[in-house]
Amino acid sequence: MSALGFSRMVRALATEARGLDLRVPGFRSPPRIRADRTIRRFPDGQAVVAVAIRGRTEDDVWVDLVEGLLAFNGVSLAEAANLRSQLLPRRGSETELHAA
Repeated sequence: MSALGFSRMVRALATEARGLDLRVPGFRSPPRIRADRTIRRFPDGQAVVAVAIRGRTEDDVWVDLVEGLLAFNGVSLAEAANLRSQLLPRRGSETELHAA
């Protein structure tokens, strides 16, 4: 996956998240430590979700972006399941990613 592909995914996810009234953290790649996904929280309530992209599939990266978003928003388990069902299938459209 390229950095450009990652930025397109992040923009598409941010648009979807705002439509669901979720707060959107900052996103970056790669994480500062050796991990697929990390979240760094700041005193002002903001956060940065870092996701590894090198050597990973787009689907794996998308899942980590969504999981980081849900963790940042502190959603309940039931709410997270509902939000995953709304966010994960939408990623499949390449048209949406390129339009973002």
